Amino acid sequence: RKGGFMPRIVKKMPSPQGVAAGQTAIFDVPVGLKFHSLQLGYKQGATPADATEVQFKSDIKAVRVILDGYEKINLSATDLIALNKFYQEPWNDGVLPIRFARPWQRSATGEDNPGYGTADVGRFAVEVDLDAAATNPSLELFAEQYPYNEKLNQHVVIKRFAHENATTGETEIPDLPTGMYGLMALHFDVETISNFTLEMNQRA
Repeated sequence: RKGGFMPRIVKKMPSPQGVAAGQTAIFDVPVGLKFHSLQLGYKQGATPADATEVQFKSDIKAVRVILDGYEKINLSATDLIALNKFYQEPWNDGVLPIRFARPWQRSATGEDNPGYGTADVGRFAVEVDLDAAATNPSLELFAEQYPYNEKLNQHVVIKRFAHENATTGETEIPDLPTGMYGLMALHFDVETISNFTLEMNQRA
């Protein structure tokens, strides 16, 4: 942890542009420090109040994290909430955590390394697509950071891949992407999987 313990700081990010029902709100996030997470705050209603889990899922259709034009995360609030629940992130009305660091890893290095260093990043943007039925939406963004500069090294990217399966029984997904990166996890958004086998190079 670079010379001993360094406390994390939580900073409010600049207000977004384009916050309205049916629009895309855009946060321009200041770069330079290392980001361990973002916390997306959302209020809605005639008298704005912290949004519930159901309201997050219905009103926020997509959250995109973009560094220098490259999408690192593009998920709906429904998917982000499901991932957070899998990793035992407690739910609090009004805030949706977007984790870069992995606080559930087994070592401090494993926790911190995947954070987003931005010393060599030109633009960091977060886009939020709001449903047309959202009532008087209001958005804020907070960042959990370490107060030192670090380049974007190993980091977490989350991609969604659709697979159509019209039948019951055994099915095969033969085209998971490969490349010059490590695969940390696969998550399926269905509840009816009873068993699976993962094969690499014809070996289970």
